[in-house]
Amino acid sequence: PLGVLFYWTTSNLWTMGQQFYVIRNNPAPGTPAFRAKETRDAEKAKRHGILPRPHSEPPAEAEPPAAPEPPRRQQPKKQSRSQRRGSSRKPSGPRSQSGPARPKPGESEPGESTGS
Repeated sequence: PLGVLFYWTTSNLWTMGQQFYVIRNNPAPGTPAFRAKETRDAEKAKRHGILPRPHSEPPAEAEPPAAPEPPRRQQPKKQSRSQRRGSSRKPSGPRSQSGPARPKPGESEPGESTGS
């Protein structure tokens, strides 16, 4: 039990350190971490006498784009197997031409005797 506690603690601390490093050095655009990194980079460039890079985000006073942005793709909802099989879509591609349909468990194939 003590070994598991030691492993769990060490693993969690290591993972938190990795996450901190990745988020700090590669933040997602538009997040507070991204703005903080841009500020840090600008201060570092100023200390080293390098011209700051242009901001990747457009200025606030810029005009909105002329064409509206296309709608974002909606994630599909989880469906059970019976819901997927009951959909009105016809199968396409090589799977639909794979041969005759297999019988369901407990059913006999056409032409097969039932033993009576």
